[in-house]
Amino acid sequence: MKKVLSIFAMCIGIFLCMLDTTVMNIALPSIQDSLHVTLNNLQWALNIYTILFASLTIPLSQLAERFGKHKCYLLALLLFAVGSLMSSLSTTLTQLIIGRAIQSMGAALIFPLSMTIGINTVSLEARKGVIAALGVTQGASIRFRTNNRRSSDTVSGMGVDFSHQSSTDSSFFSYLCDLSRA
Repeated sequence: MKKVLSIFAMCIGIFLCMLDTTVMNIALPSIQDSLHVTLNNLQWALNIYTILFASLTIPLSQLAERFGKHKCYLLALLLFAVGSLMSSLSTTLTQLIIGRAIQSMGAALIFPLSMTIGINTVSLEARKGVIAALGVTQGASIRFRTNNRRSSDTVSGMGVDFSHQSSTDSSFFSYLCDLSRA
């Protein structure tokens, strides 16, 4: 059961990081109105996340190898949470950009460490399945983003359409249950 919870936690970490790369696009009009900024200026709040995420993933992963993956993962979760809180409470564009930058630094560690910790949680024979589960999670984040414009159902203020559930989604959870017996 501990393995399943660990892998599930890593999947959630990946889901949040991938979702956050583009989820802000949906809220742009509201953010633009509430902060009274132009779209040209607001694009920095979008771009800072992607730029830092892409440029810091490898160097921060190397630091995590040196100082301990699990400790760095917890630090990354804290950074991501603080950045998310700062972003949500921001009253100026500068505060939003700083929050998104902090958030992306956490994500730059969460994403690769989720893969590494998740894969190393199970035996060599079970790794294919874990890699598949982590990959399905990445795909689910894309699906979550695309579905949020088609439905009146909401999760955390964003629309999500659960009526198009695929067999892949349910087999993912079946796989996690099977891991607990392995």
